[in-house]
Amino acid sequence: MILATDGGNDPGAVGPTGLQEKVVCLNVALRVRALLAGRVDVRLSREADVDTPFSGRLPATGAACFISIHCNAHASREANGTE
Repeated sequence: MILATDGGNDPGAVGPTGLQEKVVCLNVALRVRALLAGRVDVRLSREADVDTPFSGRLPATGAACFISIHCNAHASREANGTE
């Protein structure tokens, strides 16, 4: 199960160029699914720019692995790294 965070009315973090977290996370989730296609069964929390209620993000899928994709933003352009 891959959780592409945010979506719909919630853009998530927004970078200095206006790039929204919801766009990046969905794009990464779709690419990961494509890379794993045919090898494992991959389910996504969303496949389009839609609002997903928090309670609906983790359906009882019996997934053996859960990946949550997030991006962060900071007011300082000098901030970088991972968390």
